Amino acid sequence: MADATTRMRRNGYRLSAAGLTATVAMALAATTAAARPAPHETGSATADTQLVCGTLTPDAKYRSDARKLGTEHACEHLEGRAYTESAAATRHDAAERRTLISALASTDPTDIGQWSAARNPGTKTIGIAAVLLHTGKVLLLGGKYTSTYKNTASYLFDPTTFTGHEAPAPAAVFCGSVTPLSDGRILSVGGTVKIPHGIPDVYLFDPVKETWIRQPDTPLGRYYPTATRLADGTVVVAAGTEADGVTKNPTVEQYTPPASGTDVGTLQVVGPPHVTNYYPHQWLMPDGTMLQIDKRKDYKLSPATWTWTTLPQLPKKFDQFLGGTTGKILNLAKPPFGLATTANNWIYYLTWGIALVLLVAAWLLVGSKAGRALKAVRDSEVAATSSGATRWTRIFSSMYPSASAAHWSAVTPGAHRYELAKGA
Repeated sequence: MADATTRMRRNGYRLSAAGLTATVAMALAATTAAARPAPHETGSATADTQLVCGTLTPDAKYRSDARKLGTEHACEHLEGRAYTESAAATRHDAAERRTLISALASTDPTDIGQWSAARNPGTKTIGIAAVLLHTGKVLLLGGKYTSTYKNTASYLFDPTTFTGHEAPAPAAVFCGSVTPLSDGRILSVGGTVKIPHGIPDVYLFDPVKETWIRQPDTPLGRYYPTATRLADGTVVVAAGTEADGVTKNPTVEQYTPPASGTDVGTLQVVGPPHVTNYYPHQWLMPDGTMLQIDKRKDYKLSPATWTWTTLPQLPKKFDQFLGGTTGKILNLAKPPFGLATTANNWIYYLTWGIALVLLVAAWLLVGSKAGRALKAVRDSEVAATSSGATRWTRIFSSMYPSASAAHWSAVTPGAHRYELAKGA
């Protein structure tokens, strides 16, 4: 690149648009070869490997997830496996923690709390779903007890004694929805025996008796549904993949909890079909309506009439939300381009950004008014040399021929200042 720049200087402005573009392209190819994010732990990239999810290398797990769950969901899993925090980010987080701690009025654990030592309470599964019960215990659902066991592993964890024990789930409720009811029981809807084939199973879990009670089925099956409790205590059930593993369940159902002294509630279809993606975000709003956000689409459900109203589309896709009882929702954007913000990724994007700036600069230099002026200067270089005019005078006069009263004057040998006469 340095040799090319030297030749450009020797030849003045003898460079066409095609030549400059080619030079930038060669520099870009050399730079991005070093800046492209390194392959992640799941495999190495080759010339024949097509990157996915932006700049990630697909692995066998990604390909399996893409077939079963679709590329978008598979990307979420791949990004999680590929993410690594940079050393600079780790140092920044540590410094931020020190700053926050130093600003505290007190560091007494009785005032600010403290973390316990990590230890295994005997719950042999990761709580993919975790629900705080009114008893103070936590219901953990996730995985299987053994590779051949079909039902989901289920445990009760007691934070007071830091112990846990099994509360075996009666079905593969993994990747269903779990929702606390007003009386403290937990409603479990759907799940899957084989991803992404939904199952019709609906259960109530009684935290006091620690038992599961079968409820009416959701007929088409649901994998990755959302269930939200409304102001009257009933529950809206929506979304999820049907039993065939392909069709999105379009029905919206209302679950009515069992009457006092009984154990079985009712489930019925309400309102028109409403197709949505996996696990849409839903919140009960202060006016009794329900807000649903599905990627950039958002809707309002009016339970009084079971009608859906389409709201203005979000300006961008959000994957995380924080909501409360005030009726206001805080949305948290994904990292740029939906990718983990690793150091390698930032170098990659910065390199392409610089290349884009250089290409624009090349176009401005060759095709704009300034570029045409410089070309005129080049064409008149030889003829103008014999006239004794300075180089700066020739350039400026070519770009702004009407400024005849303007001139460069010597300040010191080799240095000049530009002066524009009054009225010019």
